[in-house]
Amino acid sequence: MHVLRPHRALFLLVAAALPPMAGCGGAQNPPIAAAQTMEEKLARVGALYHHYLADKEQPPASAEDLRAVQAHAADLTPVDAGDIVVVWGVKIRDDPQAGRLVLGYEKDAPKEGGFVLLVDGQVKKMSAAEFAAAPKAKR
Repeated sequence: MHVLRPHRALFLLVAAALPPMAGCGGAQNPPIAAAQTMEEKLARVGALYHHYLADKEQPPASAEDLRAVQAHAADLTPVDAGDIVVVWGVKIRDDPQAGRLVLGYEKDAPKEGGFVLLVDGQVKKMSAAEFAAAPKAKR
């Protein structure tokens, strides 16, 4: 007769309670990127934008520029899908007022409000009226 040791029994109990992982028959579980909030997606796009700017010493002109040098191309999926709008080619300055400029936003933000990405990397929620009044980054 085979007796389970206490630590092995505990492992089996915990493993049985966990949801299946991706690639292990867990097709019903959404990918991690899909589970991100729009706020997180905008923050990732902002981080990629800033990383590119620091690395290349010039702003990206398109998502293709970011994709060419970044290992995190999946972070650009919402941009490719049109869910996030980005103002490309913005030369970010160290001007304290520049941080208030809108660099990217949810596609529906102009009409319905939503999350926006500011030049300084901050992500915040704005109403449609706040978005209309907010200064926008320009090339």
